[in-house]
Amino acid sequence: MTARHSQQCFFLPWPHQSQSLSLTVIILGASPFIVPLIQAAKRRGFRTLVCSNLPDDPGLREADEPHLISILDDAALLQIAKENNPVAVLSAASDLGIHAASVLNKSLNLPGIRPEQVEAVSDKGRFHQLQQSLGLPAPDCVEVATKSLPPASHFESVGYPAIVKPFFASGSRGVARVNQYQDLEAKHSAAYEQSSGRKGYVFQQFLEGYQEVGCEAMIINGKVEFLESTHKFTNAHHAPVGHCVPGPLNPEQLQHVSNQVSAIAAHLGVEQSPVNLDIMLKAGTEPVIIDMGFRLGGNLLPRVMAEAFGFNPYDYVVRMATESELEVPDRSASKGFVGSLIFGSLQQQIFTQEMKDALLECVASHAVECVFDQEPGEELPVFTQGSCRFGHALVRTSTLAEYVHLLDKVNGIIAHGVTPD
Repeated sequence: MTARHSQQCFFLPWPHQSQSLSLTVIILGASPFIVPLIQAAKRRGFRTLVCSNLPDDPGLREADEPHLISILDDAALLQIAKENNPVAVLSAASDLGIHAASVLNKSLNLPGIRPEQVEAVSDKGRFHQLQQSLGLPAPDCVEVATKSLPPASHFESVGYPAIVKPFFASGSRGVARVNQYQDLEAKHSAAYEQSSGRKGYVFQQFLEGYQEVGCEAMIINGKVEFLESTHKFTNAHHAPVGHCVPGPLNPEQLQHVSNQVSAIAAHLGVEQSPVNLDIMLKAGTEPVIIDMGFRLGGNLLPRVMAEAFGFNPYDYVVRMATESELEVPDRSASKGFVGSLIFGSLQQQIFTQEMKDALLECVASHAVECVFDQEPGEELPVFTQGSCRFGHALVRTSTLAEYVHLLDKVNGIIAHGVTPD
């Protein structure tokens, strides 16, 4: 097992069905988490046109035709789409990316998700309204859609502690816990401004005594045909540092989540889509969906599912947009535990060769792969959101406790630069 720079991100080979190279698929975003989607489209014979405004994104180097265009520039994206006549527009790991893809799908009358479907779940305020209208469990919340902070009385129905979440933002941008009104005064402006499009945020009940878990699902031909939970781990900034499967939801709890996702998908008319979920779990209560997106998750979640259960979610996303019929994916039982370790620093520091060597040694006996986005000598950003990572490892362990121990060692190495005592 050797270290790999993000330029060399890879995905294990999968069988593919050839298509004509004259058929173009546009992929929005080019982060390390989107590289496997680009590779899946190329394996199926499509010409990949990839858009990102970040020149160092590894997906641009993977693309057949890279373009330095922001995924938020609707006019530029539509122009390049009209010039290239794509058969599909795809994205992953980003609510903003999948929304941009949905706008092009609608404008070009292509298969795939539509803006109103994306906004109904990815906008936190609208999602809460949807849950209430369908009679689904949801935390209490109130909306804040004004640039000035409302008076304390506006928040009394929810109370403290609470979580503030921008209506529409990628990752954990603007998300914060507040314990009193004075905390909210400090967090209001950032939460309001971080929302893309509709400005504002939800002030959401903090569910005491609940465990937050991740979930990935696949809706195929209008039915939830795959659903698996993950043990989810976050840092002090609410940025995910790891996911591990098999997850904590038992069959009855998984069925509850499946029923909720099915009700939402049926109401919105979604027939084919991946689904990324955050769930709050407490013994004796029905699982509560707190976040949902019609997209693949980030933080290696699709890779974890592929390694653990034997089918390729990226391949299914390409097929959903380019094939009229899909079979239900074969799912093998996971042997042991499979997890992601996302490398990120809680303080600004220089990435040293000593730290890199220590990380490689730490994961060596467990790693399926280990990838570094930065080279020794470069400064590491503070890991406040997914894009501030500097690498990852995909690992196999015998037990959940072994995975947690490995995650703790990795975080200790990053904090100290060497293996902690």
